[in-house]
Amino acid sequence: MRADQIAFMFDSVEIDRLGDPVWSDEEQATVPSVTPIYRVDDGPGPARVALPHGTPIVTESGELVTPQTALVTIPYGPTPAPGDRVRIIAPRPGLPEYVRVQALEVPGPEATACRMACGVQS
Repeated sequence: MRADQIAFMFDSVEIDRLGDPVWSDEEQATVPSVTPIYRVDDGPGPARVALPHGTPIVTESGELVTPQTALVTIPYGPTPAPGDRVRIIAPRPGLPEYVRVQALEVPGPEATACRMACGVQS
């Protein structure tokens, strides 16, 4: 079933979790550490990125969250979390390159994909 889901994913994304600041010799400043959450062979993975259409997702707590900037879907498996940074590869007009995960949709019993409400990166 997962292969069927991937067949409908025409976009590409990378998802990172930003951590504690670390010193960068290259930038001569402290920068957040970065932990990759979703990649395929060290590159972007398949995804479906949609402009928000006003339909909220339901989170595990039962809260309804309407995506601010994009609704991002990736194959089920990786575990993004609210606050993770999503890089949209070659975003189409109306979408920024980077967004943040607002909330995750509660997965159903036969989940094949992970849907995330995303907002602009702060």
